[in-house]
Amino acid sequence: MDDLHIGVTTSRGTVISYDWNGVSEDTDDWQECLVVFQLNDHCMETHWDTILTNIVKNEFWDSARYNEEDHNCFSFIMAFIKQFNVFKSPVHPVETREDFAELYVAPTTLKAYKYIYLYRKITETGFYIYSQPSNEILCT
Repeated sequence: MDDLHIGVTTSRGTVISYDWNGVSEDTDDWQECLVVFQLNDHCMETHWDTILTNIVKNEFWDSARYNEEDHNCFSFIMAFIKQFNVFKSPVHPVETREDFAELYVAPTTLKAYKYIYLYRKITETGFYIYSQPSNEILCT
């Protein structure tokens, strides 16, 4: 029942996030999280980390500026995305929170939902039956 929170990892796995305490770096408290985007180009890691470092240094992310509605962790992520060109695909540009949620958060959340549903059904019944044509998970 925690609030939804989002952060960005460095190439070394440290999660950088923004909340009412300002910018924080963490390596341990993200055990129950979903990866909604993963950089697969190791050549871009330095660029990724440089942009993230520059954003963190900006006073714009001071704790005093935090606002639950319009200057929050999602704002922090969008500032990062707008500076990192991998999200500027001509097919699927990410320019708004809605774009990011639709292209990255929603599909990942749906996969997690399916996994959790399947896990619970197997735990309850000990097995599952998958119906290929309808793509539904049926449990009896």
